[in-house]
Amino acid sequence: HLVIARPGAGTVADVEPGVSATAWVSELGSEEAATIEGARVGDRKVLVVASDLTTAPRVDSRVTIGGVSHSVYHVDSGPLSTHYVLFTRKVS
Repeated sequence: HLVIARPGAGTVADVEPGVSATAWVSELGSEEAATIEGARVGDRKVLVVASDLTTAPRVDSRVTIGGVSHSVYHVDSGPLSTHYVLFTRKVS
């Protein structure tokens, strides 16, 4: 479970007890959402440094962004597996 306390660039995130990671959070606009299957405008894109995580994130993982729970519906890994890009949607 990834917890992001302050959404935005350079956010420090608690990944698991005793583990922290750096994450960047942005909201998907219409152009970007149109390029990702299942994406909607307003979903969140979360960039996480891979070396900060103990396990690879996966679809259906939960992410808490600013106290709001989100579900991961798509995961990409960056070049050379240096980071992960998580696409999330607020859990209703």
